[in-house]
Amino acid sequence: MIHGMSAVAAQNQMNTLGRENIPFLFILSFDLQQNIVVPLDQCAGMGIAFQFPGITGGRIIDSPKKQAMITDYRLPKEEEYQKAFQKVQYHLHRGDTYLLNLSFEVPIQMNADLDTVYQGAGALFKTYWAPHWISFSPERFVQIEGRTLSTHPMKGTISSEFPEAADQLLSDKKENAEHYTIVDLMRNDLSSVGRQTRVEKFKYLTEVQREGHGLLQMSSHIKTQLREDWRSRLGDIFFRLLPAGSITGAPKQKTVEIIKAVETHQREFYTGVSGVFYDGKVDSAILIRYIGQRNGQFYYKTGGGITTQSHWEDEYNEIREKIYIPLS
Repeated sequence: MIHGMSAVAAQNQMNTLGRENIPFLFILSFDLQQNIVVPLDQCAGMGIAFQFPGITGGRIIDSPKKQAMITDYRLPKEEEYQKAFQKVQYHLHRGDTYLLNLSFEVPIQMNADLDTVYQGAGALFKTYWAPHWISFSPERFVQIEGRTLSTHPMKGTISSEFPEAADQLLSDKKENAEHYTIVDLMRNDLSSVGRQTRVEKFKYLTEVQREGHGLLQMSSHIKTQLREDWRSRLGDIFFRLLPAGSITGAPKQKTVEIIKAVETHQREFYTGVSGVFYDGKVDSAILIRYIGQRNGQFYYKTGGGITTQSHWEDEYNEIREKIYIPLS
């Protein structure tokens, strides 16, 4: 088990550092019970390295920059996946949840250590807490510039190797149901911390490059306006928004209860959030595309959204599709 600050301590520390305009990094776990909030100049001493758009810091990694590869992995047995899938379907058909992000911990083998993974992986956001885990995430959580808070929920994926992959994804009923649900959830979440909330751009595609072929992902852009004193309320804002809707489901509170009952692993920092406050602005990422290390064994934590329209074979294959290290 990896330990960190309590939720109350982390929330207060974020408020204090924001109010005093001290640049800092925050890493908040999925259950908000293991958290790190630390001034940027102290990250290296904690073994933390990070790379976000426009800012890089923390521990210096000396490994040669090469493409790390996953050489083998062991998916959950089909019957194990089906058992969890059917439990989720039970709750979906009861109306307890409308969308649930079901995840698994997959043992993997690699041709490199985590330092090399960090050096060579290409991603919009990279967060690494040596020797515990690394995330090379394509998904922004929220961004704050001026008084505008924006989010870009990412829900809906397809391999770009399929013919007319973009059209398939944009017209897929199941993927669209997921996306509509999450956009509605995140719009409501943003309305709880700001005003004049609106969907700025709906359903656009981005591509993540990986060995073999890319992965198309569907996102939307939602934004809201914060109060003038938002810096002194940074902790309050984030703890109001978390856990992130795109990696839980809706309605959020009940869905999280089901996740904890159904999943067979502890998420810990996986699907939590990492972020930086600097130059009077904030950027943050969802901790997905995540490799953990425990007792010398590497684990890839991965999952996908389940709805009543889901087929277990497709969702099982999506787990496989997401086990990769992105090209630099």
